[in-house]
Amino acid sequence: MADTPSGDRWVAVCGDTGASPAALAEVEHRLLDLGRRVGATEVATHVVRADGTGHHAGSLRVPAPDGLAGALAGWARPGESVVLSGDDGPDDGGGDVALGDPAHAGHAADVARAHRARTSGRLVRFPGQDGLPDRFPLAELTTRCAVEAVHLLGVADDPALVLRTRGHVRPEFRDGVLVLVVNAWDDREVCPFEPPVQRECCADH
Repeated sequence: MADTPSGDRWVAVCGDTGASPAALAEVEHRLLDLGRRVGATEVATHVVRADGTGHHAGSLRVPAPDGLAGALAGWARPGESVVLSGDDGPDDGGGDVALGDPAHAGHAADVARAHRARTSGRLVRFPGQDGLPDRFPLAELTTRCAVEAVHLLGVADDPALVLRTRGHVRPEFRDGVLVLVVNAWDDREVCPFEPPVQRECCADH
C-alpha cells in the first residue's frame, strides 16, 4: 500500500449524473480538466448506488491545497455536491469545505473517503501514466508507474507476457492496492480489460 504524504487533499464531486457511458465520459472530461488546473496527481471515477439507481462520481488527489477552495468555487454544476477533504477525512473539523448542492454531500464525502483509503476508484490519471509505451513487458508495469499489481483474467501467468496498452490504462483500487485487470490480446500479449471506447460525450471536446 502506498504511503499518504501529509498535506494531501481529496476533492470529490457527486450529482445525479446517471449511469450511462456518456455520463461517465462527461464526468471524466470535467475531472481531468479540473485536475490539470489544480495539479492533481490522481483522478478517479466511482459508481454511487442510491435509491435503487446508480450514478457516476469523481475524486481527485491534490498535493498542494493552497488556493484549492478558490479553484473549486463555482465549479460545481446545479445539483452537484463538492467536498474538499483533508488527511483525516471530511468529518475531522479541520477546515474541510462542502460546496454546491447539499443533497449529494454525503455521497461526495463517501467518495473522498474511499479514494483516500484506496478501497474503490477507477483511476483515469495516475503517476507514470504518460510515460507508458504502447507495448512493453507486463512484468515492468509496476516499476514504470503507480500500478502495484496485475490481475490476469483468463490468462495463465507467464513471465514473457507483453502488455499492449492501446493508449488506455485504467487501474482500480482494491483493498488498498492499485490493480490493473488484463485479459488476452494476442499470442503472449495481454491488454487492459477496459477497452479504449470513444464515448458519445467526447465528440464535442
